[in-house]
Amino acid sequence: RVGGEGWEREMSQRTWAAPDPRDKGARFYERAHRSFDWLPLAALVEDRILVVHGGIGDGRFSLQDLRSRVPRPLREATLFPYSPGDTELHDAGEDFICQALWSDPADSDAAMARGVHGGPRGAHIIRFGADVTEHFCARNGVDMVVRSHQVVPQGYRVMHGGRLVTVFSARNYLERECNDSALLLVAWDAESNLRVRPKRLLGR
Repeated sequence: RVGGEGWEREMSQRTWAAPDPRDKGARFYERAHRSFDWLPLAALVEDRILVVHGGIGDGRFSLQDLRSRVPRPLREATLFPYSPGDTELHDAGEDFICQALWSDPADSDAAMARGVHGGPRGAHIIRFGADVTEHFCARNGVDMVVRSHQVVPQGYRVMHGGRLVTVFSARNYLERECNDSALLLVAWDAESNLRVRPKRLLGR
């Protein structure tokens, strides 16, 4: 079980770690962590499925923004541009990197969940409704958004009229409860339709 800070904890508990803060465990963690500053922010599968970690925020950014407007290396000020006590609902169009990494979808497709709202992670981390997902997909010519960032009990959850899927690949992520993990199998069928099928690994 990993949890929110499990990777760093695992590194510190390895047998080759030592009390000295410059030990191999700490150095490995920091170097591996820095590698994320250079990793792709998103992926486009068969020009039809956008994959991001968090979500689409208010949906106003574009695929071209993800291709050409991401500075390298990424810095913490870009990933977390607001202070913890900031309660203002910000314009996600101006901080699309933060929103692609940390925003969450609304749990419901109902009319009351339409649009954008502040979420439990803070008002600056947008929660977006099914209408935002629909408009984003239409404007960018994609059929679906696949994202992670939230534990789901069955490992995956189809939302927003089938246009958004949350998939979580870490089984038994939290220590206090079990969860399944999942992956998505994406393949063309005999009729040239792109099919997405979830595969689950049951939690224990």
